[in-house]
Amino acid sequence: MVDRLERLTNLIALLLNAARPITLDEIVMSIEGYPKEPETRRQAFERDKRLLRDEGVPVETVHVDDGKAAYRISSDEYYLPPLDLSEDELVALNLAVAAVHLEGGRGSEALWSLGDAPAEALPPLAALPVIDALPALFDGCRRRAAVSFSYRGQTRTLEPWGMFFREGFWYVAGRDVDRSEERVFRADRIQGDVTVGPPAAFDRPETFDPQQVMPEQAFRMAMVEPTLVDVEVDAPHAAAATADAGGEEAVIDRRPDGGVTLRIAVANPDAFRSWIFGFLDHAHVVAPPAVRTRFVKWLETMAQ
Repeated sequence: MVDRLERLTNLIALLLNAARPITLDEIVMSIEGYPKEPETRRQAFERDKRLLRDEGVPVETVHVDDGKAAYRISSDEYYLPPLDLSEDELVALNLAVAAVHLEGGRGSEALWSLGDAPAEALPPLAALPVIDALPALFDGCRRRAAVSFSYRGQTRTLEPWGMFFREGFWYVAGRDVDRSEERVFRADRIQGDVTVGPPAAFDRPETFDPQQVMPEQAFRMAMVEPTLVDVEVDAPHAAAATADAGGEEAVIDRRPDGGVTLRIAVANPDAFRSWIFGFLDHAHVVAPPAVRTRFVKWLETMAQ
């Protein structure tokens, strides 16, 4: 179930990256979490739009050729201009930066750039990680520019079609240029700098569907070439596992005791491992042998 924070984050990213104003119908096709009933869906979107505007996000409403309302966020209006803070405002910002520590001292660097020194003596109340790749990835999406980066020891070049926030992580989806395939990369796993190429280098396909790229279960996300994996699930958890696996079409066998064997296309091995271990000893991999062997070795390593 997509929570509201995730939905709002994806809505901002979608409206910022859109090449043109997009209608509510297009928005709900791209973002999970809106109700299916049209009027309820419209009301939910109006609440989201009102909240974003109340928080200072410049969601614009324009009318397209057929008279329908469409929406966008102008990057020129969204990103901050020079702040020109007063002395009192700098003091308040100083206290906030001291209370929430950003990994790598980013908050302190920002204060120095504004002409003020951080309050180092104050103990932080929270610590947040910084994902260095995000600004360049968003820039590539906005400018339709290819991005290059190192991922799991390999150099990848991607035409970024969209950014998504899912279960506490940022992902970028698009066309892997070297492999000529659609791929998804988790932003915090990108190593080193991201290089952004020339603008207007590609067009995002009209058939691009974020809900297909970011399915409800993370193990379906196209991180690698999908592998069909057979999983036996005990009866008490059979219904929930079947729903996660995509429904009845995933069931290849039903046991007399109510247990099932599911055949699942796994494109994200790490997420699949987390999913199956959530069932503890009520689910286990039976095929293919290579996948089962990897699971057994991982469990043996954890037990040592």
